[in-house]
Amino acid sequence: MRIERHQKPGQVSRGFSLVELLVVIGIIALLISLLLPALQRSRRQANQVACASNLKQLATLMQLYSNESKGWLFPVGERGIDGLPTTLGTNVMPHERWPIGIYRPKLPSVLPYTKPQSAWNPGDPNAETDFPAASLMPRAILCPEDIEPREGHSYVVNQHLADQNIRSNKVKFGTKTASDVVLAGEKRSVERDYYMEAGDFDRVVEKYRHGISRGSNYLFFDTSVRTELPEKAREALDPWDPNLQTPPTTPTTPTTP
Repeated sequence: MRIERHQKPGQVSRGFSLVELLVVIGIIALLISLLLPALQRSRRQANQVACASNLKQLATLMQLYSNESKGWLFPVGERGIDGLPTTLGTNVMPHERWPIGIYRPKLPSVLPYTKPQSAWNPGDPNAETDFPAASLMPRAILCPEDIEPREGHSYVVNQHLADQNIRSNKVKFGTKTASDVVLAGEKRSVERDYYMEAGDFDRVVEKYRHGISRGSNYLFFDTSVRTELPEKAREALDPWDPNLQTPPTTPTTPTTP
């Protein structure tokens, strides 16, 4: 037996009115606008933690590399005419640069170059196109907050350490300690560089990768990773230059009128 249900007399069946639908849509839009900034902050914080983890891994690999390389924390080349070690960045072919020497990834049997290695010329304006580096860079050298960085890497090392012949057993840097000296930091996405110096800090270093109020991640010589604003990081880059250090403040004694 089938039971049929009928409307009671005077009862009107209706769906949502246009006004009710607009109210529901407005409430959903309001909730999204409230939740989206929180989700974005959570994502950026997660990326910052992942980036810091990459730098910690870099510190570990540098220590292992130094045990086999007379204390050098990253690969350097022969001394140039200025007496300083040559740096292994864009002046050498991509598979010879410092990230490869430290991370030692498995390189392809056929390098992704459009020209033979004998044609390498770092001064050639087409060198970056003819000898692409991004596909050779290990994933651990890429900050997840850094979108498609040039040359495929997010981190640069402190060239002053090579210039000053600083090895892994160094513990004092004048008036500073190992926790006060930057070993590596984050690179601006548009730059090719693999090294940073005090003189080109503003051009090479990404100052606010993780927010205007936080700054960027830096690996320090004691292997700690901290998020610092650019003013403090710049001072920690070259402790051998007194002009870059903030002079101590001398308290003034108020004068009696």
